[in-house]
Amino acid sequence: MNRKKRINEILKKKLINFNIVLYDDSYKHRRHNNFNGKSETHFLLVLQNKNNEKINKLVTHRLINHLLKDEFKQ
Repeated sequence: MNRKKRINEILKKKLINFNIVLYDDSYKHRRHNNFNGKSETHFLLVLQNKNNEKINKLVTHRLINHLLKDEFKQ
């Protein structure tokens, strides 16, 4: 399974109150430090609150970092 799919599955399981769109932006970093742009290294995450409830963005950001800590180690 590729990294984008793994990340998407992790987030969809835990962030059930959000519509989640995950983009692989790795190609935009082509030629940075000899990077070829083909590996999955840079992502853009778009979250939309399904319930229109007020959310704390910092808490949400920390939760995402915690959920993806194993992916960040790779």
